[in-house]
Amino acid sequence: MSVFRQYNLNLHKYAEFNLTARKQCVAVQQERFLANERNKTRLILLLTLKMTSEGIETRGATGDADTYIARCGLEKVIPYPIVAITGQEVVLIVLLIALVPPESNIYFMKPGKRKVESKLFSTGMRQK
Repeated sequence: MSVFRQYNLNLHKYAEFNLTARKQCVAVQQERFLANERNKTRLILLLTLKMTSEGIETRGATGDADTYIARCGLEKVIPYPIVAITGQEVVLIVLLIALVPPESNIYFMKPGKRKVESKLFSTGMRQK
């Protein structure tokens, strides 16, 4: 499952957007590209459509996305023995430690950037 922070996704313009966006090539730094709300919205829409077409469940978070992501992870503990949540926000690991039962196997992965390595945290180990 993938959860995206929702940015006023206008699904009615999907057909028009879908035809043009896939053919565009963007040559700009990531931070600058994502600073534009319209770019961010379109990227999320494209990712959502692609993931859904590949059978990956996607959800849009409105409001407090971190709490929503943590709760979605808790939902997945029931059908799956191990759940991994990837995110950038430190508050997400704090929420997971507070909300997840100690016997659950939920992991939080913070992806690395440039020279900083990725880190994997076990919520169960942090609760002890």
